[in-house]
Amino acid sequence: MSTASESTEFISVRIGARPEIELVELRLPPELMDEVFTALREADIEASECVEFSAGPTLAIIGMSVGPFLWANLQRAIQAICARHKDKKFELTLSSGEKMTADGHSAKDVQLLLKATAELYAQGDRSWQALKNQSSPAPPAH
Repeated sequence: MSTASESTEFISVRIGARPEIELVELRLPPELMDEVFTALREADIEASECVEFSAGPTLAIIGMSVGPFLWANLQRAIQAICARHKDKKFELTLSSGEKMTADGHSAKDVQLLLKATAELYAQGDRSWQALKNQSSPAPPAH
């Protein structure tokens, strides 16, 4: 039987775009790690656990290599997680700070947020490529 306090629990996932290393990260509560790995595998996403040391709250970090179908497959995985937790509020946060909160399963909201994540990743990737392609300054003349 579900209580009122259980129905207001949050599942909070932060999506980070790391174009400089061609990686997208999910930061989530450690107790969701196995479930999220399963959802990612079922959506044909190769993922691995990342390690980070921090004095802040401990979150599990899952890294995924960026590929041509990542965003569509990630949408499927997140929708599957939302569907399993319809009684909870689901919050996705982009590394830019943009947030989407939904009660239960909202495929449209997940799709919009992942589109914003893909655009954020592409923007960061363009900036990173521009930095890499800048010519090195000439050494000083002696």
